Amino acid sequence: MKNKPSMIAHPRPVYPYMVWIICNLINFYAFLLQFSSWDVRTHFQEKELLFSVDSEALFTPFALSIIFFQIPIALLIDRFGPKKVSSLTLIIAALGVMLFGYTHSPALLWIGILLMGLGTTITYVNSLKLIANWFSHSRFPFMVSWTIIGIIISTIIGQPLIILLAKQFGWSNLLINLGMVGIILALFFFFFTRDQSESVLSQFECGPSLKKVFSSPNTYLIALAGALGITPWLASTGFWHHAFYAVAYEMNGGDAAFIDLIDMLGFGIGSLFFSIYGKKAGKRKVLIGGGVLASLLVTCLLIYAPRFTLPSLIVLTGVGSFFIGSATLTFTLICENNQFKSVGLSVGILCFAVALLRFIENLLITLIITGKSKVPLETLLESSTKEFQQGLILMPVFLLLSFICVIFIKENYGK
Repeated sequence: MKNKPSMIAHPRPVYPYMVWIICNLINFYAFLLQFSSWDVRTHFQEKELLFSVDSEALFTPFALSIIFFQIPIALLIDRFGPKKVSSLTLIIAALGVMLFGYTHSPALLWIGILLMGLGTTITYVNSLKLIANWFSHSRFPFMVSWTIIGIIISTIIGQPLIILLAKQFGWSNLLINLGMVGIILALFFFFFTRDQSESVLSQFECGPSLKKVFSSPNTYLIALAGALGITPWLASTGFWHHAFYAVAYEMNGGDAAFIDLIDMLGFGIGSLFFSIYGKKAGKRKVLIGGGVLASLLVTCLLIYAPRFTLPSLIVLTGVGSFFIGSATLTFTLICENNQFKSVGLSVGILCFAVALLRFIENLLITLIITGKSKVPLETLLESSTKEFQQGLILMPVFLLLSFICVIFIKENYGK
């Protein structure tokens, strides 16, 4: 009888956490690229680019890059390892931001942002792949929630940091320096991280793994449930809360930003809570479904109920985002569904669904509110509260569809 191979621990027990911290630095950098491309639209861009820049022109190539390249890059990460693929992708994104900083051409600006979008494709896939390789599967949901909290912190810090640096150094200089930092970070990641610990004995087999992932209806149900649940939160936190509150409540930017902060913190805390409780209860499907329903109720109240006071808005927003944090359990479910043999591809499919639905949702909301797929922000803010309520109906609809998908998911009870 053959002896089973022993599990060899890494000689430095803290090394897995060092790898995870480096992944968070990469995520932080990827979000700096995102904010520098379409979250910072000040007079610096208009003055230095010498041509008009609108949010749609900046957002579209970034979103398309994620939609078209998310799954191929995720598959490459599974096949060749995150060390090689993520480093190369990060260098390409860094070159894209340098091109973006040098450009005086609309076409080159579009290409630069397209390349920068590649940096976002590796955030979740790279982090979760390395978590699966370096931590036990029982700790996977817990580390996923902390990764999401890290991304939220990156968002909270990154946007004001980019604005501050743009004022200090100028927009073009900032982008060129960001590109150089990205290249250094990619080289650091390549030379100082390993793809997996010696205790990870299984190897990725492309054919069987692809067949396992794509032939499982549960994969698509989990991806849809997660994407339909998370997308309304992303859309509201990213833009639509600001626009709706500015019109319906005549709210100033400071109050709207504070509500967004509560929204993000609630989501992160909810993700952590449900990851811990889900491990104990085992019935993640019930937790996701209950969280989505609770968030659906709160979303309807925020959009269609009579005017709330500012404290009430803050509390309701925090409660709603806390419950939708349960949807992050779908990252664990989709990896468990495929037995952790193709974590990159599994996470990539879920991230692809989120990116695609977010793009469609933004497009449809704008179309319903204004009758056009693309309008300036000033025109959008001239719309009435009723028109906003008609457009934002997509948020509760997405949450309802998410709940329906959850009903048909096959629960594996953490096995």
